[in-house]
Amino acid sequence: MPSVILLIEDDQALREEMLDFLVHRKHSVTGCATLAEATTALLTVTPDAILSDVNLPDGDGVTFCMHNAARFPDALWLLMSGNDDLVRLGNQFKTKSGDSHAFAMVEKPVPMRLLERFIAGAAKNAGERAAGAGKGTVIDIATRRSLSA
Repeated sequence: MPSVILLIEDDQALREEMLDFLVHRKHSVTGCATLAEATTALLTVTPDAILSDVNLPDGDGVTFCMHNAARFPDALWLLMSGNDDLVRLGNQFKTKSGDSHAFAMVEKPVPMRLLERFIAGAAKNAGERAAGAGKGTVIDIATRRSLSA
């Protein structure tokens, strides 16, 4: 089932790899290189999943998640970091805090099979909202690149 996905990753090569992977699986994806771009995108997109790097040029994905999770209570959040200690601390925090928002922290680079399973969970949560999409589309705000599967 297709999902609406917001991808926030400042590494252009990694962002493009993830965008290509997701659009070829018929998801509608908006790619952003900064939190400012993501904030703008969230004015017009209601995502089923938000995939965000933790360390970004204009802030951190954890704070972005905390500030926006209540706006999108049905969205799943995947926070990605190249720092395995940060990933471990984030998962410990989630366990201790009992946070009701659905989020996970993973180490980059994210295995595509893990990404696929995570997005499958988002599609399941999206229900009928994602059922009508049918054709994957991608917009990379950072490079203004647009693709269709």
